[in-house]
Amino acid sequence: FADEEVGDAMVMLKGGTFQAGYEVAKAIAGKHQHAVDSLLVGVNEVSYGRFRKVMEQPIPGRTSSTTYLSEFSQQYGDRSDVADDVPVSGYPADVAIVYCELAGGRLPTSIEWEYAATQGGTTEFPTGDAPAIEEASAWRILSVTEATPDTSAAGIRNLCFSVAEYTDSRVIGYSQLYPEIFKEERSQGLSRETLMKLPEMIEIRGAPQDWVMTGTATTAVISRKRMNAPQPGEDANAGEVFGRIGWRMVRRSAPRTIE
Repeated sequence: FADEEVGDAMVMLKGGTFQAGYEVAKAIAGKHQHAVDSLLVGVNEVSYGRFRKVMEQPIPGRTSSTTYLSEFSQQYGDRSDVADDVPVSGYPADVAIVYCELAGGRLPTSIEWEYAATQGGTTEFPTGDAPAIEEASAWRILSVTEATPDTSAAGIRNLCFSVAEYTDSRVIGYSQLYPEIFKEERSQGLSRETLMKLPEMIEIRGAPQDWVMTGTATTAVISRKRMNAPQPGEDANAGEVFGRIGWRMVRRSAPRTIE
């Protein structure tokens, strides 16, 4: 995809090095220095309008009337009654990945998301060192056209207000991911048990965890907090389980080349 072929509104986020994490020692979000490349970041979470347009593509090898949208509607429930300007939610992470691949991008990594949500590590939240929303009870899903209290200096909206967002990362302790950094903790890297659980450890960001799970927020959001996406049972309704989780797309401004 050329940049002009990507329909999602995006802004350039200049790369740099910042201190990721917010806890000490070998906690799941242990502080450490991390480098992030420059990338384009979606101004908004993906909306239903954009989702419908991208997902209307036929699925290769299927009948011409079978689109990604019709397939996902059959599998996870019809959402045709939801307005186009509402952020997409209610789907597992696999659907978010398919969308991004069809639209010319990908999900952000957890580190990229945190870098964007902290203005390159210079503040604790997208708008400064205090959360834009002080009262947890005020948490709600905003449309992508609605005025938002949470817009970063780069023009990225709702990183820490509205739906939680999928990342392309797993909730693994930084000491396990980067044992060379956390040597004092005697980290042994990823265990066999952790590796076996990787498919179930999808990381989400950007909303109070209790609100994601229950729809009621009682605790304030922490922009650096890493959360595990809920795990539905076999008979669970995806629209309910994932009903407060959406995503935004990122992409590099130009492909990397090998000389």
